[in-house]
Amino acid sequence: MAEDYRLYESEYRFMDLIWRSEPVRSTELARLAYEELDWKKSTCYTVLKKLEAKGFVRNEHAVVTAVVARGQVQKYESETLIDRSFGGSLPAFLNAFLKDRKLSQKEAEEIRAMIDRAAPAGDETESCKAAGDKAADGETTAGKGAGCKAPGNETDGGKEAL
Repeated sequence: MAEDYRLYESEYRFMDLIWRSEPVRSTELARLAYEELDWKKSTCYTVLKKLEAKGFVRNEHAVVTAVVARGQVQKYESETLIDRSFGGSLPAFLNAFLKDRKLSQKEAEEIRAMIDRAAPAGDETESCKAAGDKAADGETTAGKGAGCKAPGNETDGGKEAL
């Protein structure tokens, strides 16, 4: 992680207002912070100055814009969580995250598509998807064959996490 995009919870909520409203006049931002966060004007301006000093926002001529995109902060936060709590292991994170959760068909398809885009060409995920292994009942089960790491592949007695 090259950049430090760490935000405290209150800073993140304030940045959310900026991301949703930018470019926004500082007086309008203070009004939004009062309405949505129950902040006084002085609190709003104090946090705004801190975020500007940290390089997250620009406040020029009383117009506030984000310098750091929401996606950059989300990427940093997720990488930090996975590094700190799961030793950098994305599969360990996904196992914990999905342990007591059921995915919709749409969510599963979106995640498979993300994995396919992130996997190197010729990787196991692509070959499993293309192969479409046959189940015992003759149905095609793309991504669920032996050796594939797709959800639902239970090659070791149902103990495989993903």
